[in-house]
Formats: sequence, structure tokens, C-alpha cells
Amino acid sequence: MPIDLNVLAEIGTRAGLLAQEERKRLATELKSDGSLVTNADRKVEEFLRSELVPLATNTSVWGEEFGRADEDTNGIWLLDPIDGTSNFAMGLPTWGVSIARWHDGALREGCIYLPDLGELYVAGEGRGATLNGEPISVVVPGRPKAFELISCCPHIAPLIGSEKVPGRLRCFGASVVDGSWTVTQRLRGLYGMGERLYDVAATLVMAAEVGLIASYTDGTPLNLPSLVAGTPIHRPWQIMPPADKATSANPRG
Repeated sequence: MPIDLNVLAEIGTRAGLLAQEERKRLATELKSDGSLVTNADRKVEEFLRSELVPLATNTSVWGEEFGRADEDTNGIWLLDPIDGTSNFAMGLPTWGVSIARWHDGALREGCIYLPDLGELYVAGEGRGATLNGEPISVVVPGRPKAFELISCCPHIAPLIGSEKVPGRLRCFGASVVDGSWTVTQRLRGLYGMGERLYDVAATLVMAAEVGLIASYTDGTPLNLPSLVAGTPIHRPWQIMPPADKATSANPRG
């Protein structure tokens, strides 16, 4: 059964406001992998788990901070409570909350909230994507132009042969920012590698709804069943506009 996108948007908004409140008493530490975590990351994930499972009964959760359960009969929630934790902790506005649901072999709904920027993105499979309640336009097909911006972090650029990439490269340090700004075409495209599905799932829902295509850089589709099983995106991938109007939209499953 589809999730009410208005309710999902409300939960995402409340999660972002909670993160802002927790930042007033910020506490940080390093996880075993060397990445930063804060009190807000954990508080927000606890909140999301408490709200999302009752919203859709028989769902499970995979969140960055508290791990992954097996997929339940109504799917699994994919959560990044604060994507861009270092940005968040250092006082930059480029961070956000990411929520998505995987069910029956496909990504069904997604929500991204960028609280410091006041931007709320929501999408549902076959229901379009919105920014602050207004529909996001379908992207214009065609290869990015030389002056247009492409999301690509420095460690990825050598792997894709960045000298051959169209456009000017930018990186904002948070998948939710680079992803949502690609969906709205402030960034014409996106390159990534190493993310887990909870980092990018909401972006993928929205990208599909506006006609962007997600694939590995060799053009083969993302292996979403492998990613939902827990495997990181182990090779360079991209979100790009279709080459022309005849190109099909991004597959959701």
C-alpha cells in the first residue's frame, strides 16, 4: 500500500527540526570506521524508527546508526538520519535527513529535508516529486554543457576520467544535497561511489520521477537488490539526464 506523502513529509520535517535542536548541545565522537557521529544522528534515527514503523505496519528499518533488520512484508525503511554529519557539526547548512522505503523489489517513496536551507523534497513512485509542495519539472534531455555543474567528489574524479566529464565539477559533502540539487537541476548530473543504499535511496526515487537515469558509469543499471541486501555501491555510478527524448526514465527496481 502506498504511503501518504504528506505524512512522510511531516515526519521528515520533524526529524530535521529535532536535529537542529540537538545541535544546540552538540556532542561528537568517532565511529570505528573513523567517521563522525553526533548525539543528533542517534536521536533523529531513534525518532524516525518510532514514527515510520507504525506508519506502515510490517516494515523493518535499515538506518546508518542502529543497523539493519531483514526486510518485512511491507518493505524496509532506509534511513540516513543526518547525511553530511561533518557539515552539520561544523555549522554548514549543507546536510539533511533522508528517508526512503523499499518494497517488493523497488523503491516506493522518498523524502529529503534540508532544514538549514528550508528545502523539503518528497516523491512517490508514479506520483511525481515536489520541492516545498511544488512539482519538480521533468528534466531537459541532453548531454551536460561545458558551463553546467556536475556533482563529483575529489576521490571519485580520477576513477571516472574527470578530464572527459562534461561540465564543471562540484562537491557539497552530503549525498542528500548533491542528490536533491541534481533532481532540481541546479546540478546537471552526479557521480558517486561507495555509498550505501540508505545514503541515496530517496534521491533515486526522486530522480526516477523527474526523468533522470541512474546507472553505473558504463551504462548498466544499478543492482538495487544487491544494494538493499547491504552491499555498498562498489564502482563508479551516475545520475544523468537522458540523452534524448526517446531515452526511457530511470528504472525503479
